[in-house]
Amino acid sequence: MCPRPRSPPRRSCSRVPAALIVFALGLVLCFVRDPSILQGLRFGPAPLRLVGITWDDFKIGFWEGAVPQLPLSVLNSVIAVCKLSSDLFPERAELSPARVSVSVGLMNFVGCWFGAMPCCHGAGGLAGQYRFGGRSGASVVFLAIGKLALGLVFGNSFVTILGQFPIGILGVMLLFSGIELAMASRDMGTKEESFVMLICAGVSLTGSSAALGFISGIVLYLLLRLRDVDYQALAGRWGSDRRRTGNKVGDDEDA
Repeated sequence: MCPRPRSPPRRSCSRVPAALIVFALGLVLCFVRDPSILQGLRFGPAPLRLVGITWDDFKIGFWEGAVPQLPLSVLNSVIAVCKLSSDLFPERAELSPARVSVSVGLMNFVGCWFGAMPCCHGAGGLAGQYRFGGRSGASVVFLAIGKLALGLVFGNSFVTILGQFPIGILGVMLLFSGIELAMASRDMGTKEESFVMLICAGVSLTGSSAALGFISGIVLYLLLRLRDVDYQALAGRWGSDRRRTGNKVGDDEDA
């Protein structure tokens, strides 16, 4: 028997995610551009303290923060995440929107008492992690470990480094994440779905308002659905219901 040809050895550099290399390059450029940021680094975690939230703070946060953000959070952090996860990982169990909603609510409800920024399970983050090599929950675990290590070692002083991160490198990484997220639209089954998606995206880009694009997409979708309604069958059903109701009233009067 002829020996089976050996597969070429896999290069070790291909095992390292490209995004990690680009991110490390960006950190190196931070120090090259401004070496003085090393003086701003402080070792040790930042002190934690509870934030006092008054009734006025609650009203401002609710009306000016929660209500405007609610449509975007529901669409991007719940519905889009569940749909994108089923597209990227069809062999796994489908995420429940209720579980994702509870997860987002709990992390924000706990974090707000410590002055944390709003958090969510964004579809853009999921698309970016998948684009740069993440294929399992272990990638999120390692990401959490890395963030915890940076927070415990440098605390708030690490923000000075992130503030000097090159915008060009960050823009390229976000560009590829956006492309991966946009590729999810390739499963559009009909021309009508693609048309609604393009109109929604176009209005959002030209008007610089995601809310306007969302409203236009909903209105256009409803108009397309009205076109498919069988008005003759609906009129016939309405007429039969009226005749049935009239006969019932007549029977009651005779009784």
